[in-house]
Amino acid sequence: RITFLGLRESDNESAAAELGLEDLVRFADPLPHAESVARQAAADILLLIKHDDPRYRDLIPGKFYEYAAAGPPILAMTPAGELESLMAEHDLGWTCRLDAEAVARGLAAALDAVAAGNRQWRPAPAEFTRTAQAASMGALFDELCPQAARGGDPR
Repeated sequence: RITFLGLRESDNESAAAELGLEDLVRFADPLPHAESVARQAAADILLLIKHDDPRYRDLIPGKFYEYAAAGPPILAMTPAGELESLMAEHDLGWTCRLDAEAVARGLAAALDAVAAGNRQWRPAPAEFTRTAQAASMGALFDELCPQAARGGDPR
C-alpha cells in the first residue's frame, strides 16, 4: 500500500479510483509533525516524487532531508541531478525516472528488497542535521562577510 499524507489534490484521488487502486493507494489528511515523522520511521519504504519541471531542476526538496533522517530506504522518482547524486552518495535507497517503465523497475527493486528482509535501515547522514546545516551556513556567511564575522560593520 501507498499512503500519501498531507494536502490532497482531488485529481490524484480520482486517478487512483479510475485505475481501481483504492485498496492500494490511500490519501490521508495532514497530521501533526511528530505523528508524521513517526509514520515515516515506521514505513518500509518512503516515496519521494520530484517534478521534472525546469523551475525545480536544481531544487532539493525539504522532504528529502526529513526522509533521510527517518531511517527507512527511499524510493526517489526524480529527473537526473543533485537529488539522484545525494541518494547514491549516501546509499539512501533507489532512484528512478518519472516514466512508467522506470517506476515499475524501481518499485519492483524496492519491494523485492523489503520482501527479502533487506530493509536498509540506516542512520541519517550527520551533515543533513539542522545543526550541521546551520553550522555550514554560518561558516559560509563568515567566509563571505569576514569583517562582520569579526564583529565589524558588514558594509
